[in-house]
Amino acid sequence: MEQGRSRRPRGWLRGTYHAASAWVIGLRPVRVFRAYFVSGGNLLAAGMSFQAVFAVFAAVWVGFSFFSVYLGGHPAIEDADIGFINIQIPGLIGAGGAIDPAVLANRTALSWTGAIAIVVLLFTAVGWLNYARIAVHRIFDLPPSTMNVVLLKIYDLFIAVAYGIILVVSATGSVIATRLIGIVATWAGVAESSTVLRDGLQVGSIVVILLIDTLVLASLIRLLSGVPIPWKRLLVGSFLGGIVLGAMKIGATFLLAGTSQNPLLASFAVVIGLLVWFNVACRVYLLCATWIAVGMSDLGLEAKDSGWIFGSRARRAARIEL
Repeated sequence: MEQGRSRRPRGWLRGTYHAASAWVIGLRPVRVFRAYFVSGGNLLAAGMSFQAVFAVFAAVWVGFSFFSVYLGGHPAIEDADIGFINIQIPGLIGAGGAIDPAVLANRTALSWTGAIAIVVLLFTAVGWLNYARIAVHRIFDLPPSTMNVVLLKIYDLFIAVAYGIILVVSATGSVIATRLIGIVATWAGVAESSTVLRDGLQVGSIVVILLIDTLVLASLIRLLSGVPIPWKRLLVGSFLGGIVLGAMKIGATFLLAGTSQNPLLASFAVVIGLLVWFNVACRVYLLCATWIAVGMSDLGLEAKDSGWIFGSRARRAARIEL
């Protein structure tokens, strides 16, 4: 009798432990992290971040050269572009940053040799999209893309150019909006240095950046994966990723501070800081994709590459009702 009684608590504790373990393992964040690590998420993010270092310098030079005529006549919009880029990639352009703004300001008209250099840099800039596509396909457990290689490069180029246009349009809109707010504030008798106005503008800018990050994440995952993802799953997962990226940008000073504290790394602090930033950002990006992939699996939706992103199969599959 005593032996039987002594065994009951052990059995009860073991059962409780297994039940608690099953509950924890069943939580969606836990399942997302497990799927991320099984897919080799950290290794994929490392490859993406390494390519991102080369791609971002090429993209900045190509972008500012391509829009040089427009930006040269609108210095306020150029400053807004630089400010937006520094929000997305802290410490990239500016005093003490990786790129001197004076170099961008002194760009010259393109010659035929410059045009060749631009083409080479353009392929480097869109190279990151190929790495990102491979990583997203791995996350969704998909085979490599079956699209023609040449069409795939053109497709990536279209995505890169579209993002550059969105960047310039957003900067132009921010300059116009700031001026309009200043005019309205003056008309309403509110000083532009007012704390309320300044705080309101800061909150508004945070909301706008969150929306932009959400849309960029959603569009990249949808376009690079080729998978017809239900809009609800896509937007919710991208919104969560946008929140994490926003928090990273707010705390970028603390995130990158450690790279400059080591005296042995002081001369490479800028490059190492960019590598750290890109690595963490790519992990967030892939975790966001994993969250969406796990959500689709929970709904019983199989991730299938449509082969051509705008094909009829993709349109039919996109009509899936939740």
